[in-house]
Amino acid sequence: MTLICLASCAILSLSVMTVTIAANNKKPEAKTISAETYRSEIYILREYNGKLAVFNGDDDAPSEIFDVYINSFGEVDRNALYKGITAYSEEELSRLIEDYTS
Repeated sequence: MTLICLASCAILSLSVMTVTIAANNKKPEAKTISAETYRSEIYILREYNGKLAVFNGDDDAPSEIFDVYINSFGEVDRNALYKGITAYSEEELSRLIEDYTS
């Protein structure tokens, strides 16, 4: 009787371990992002009327304009800002703004 109980417990333990391992090995589901959501998460820091400005995605009008003139920067920074510097998160945008406004 004890042997049967031990064997049953061992089989049950192996079954639980197998199910647990299988559940932990599932691949995460891919997150579906709409074009509108993706677009809204992209920010462009660039020149607007000679000043530093933030644009949301492909918007033509800036969402924010800083009282910082582009001509006060060196040539490399000016060229980068004329082309536009992309930030893929608000945190990245905040770091860029801090760099260019301080």
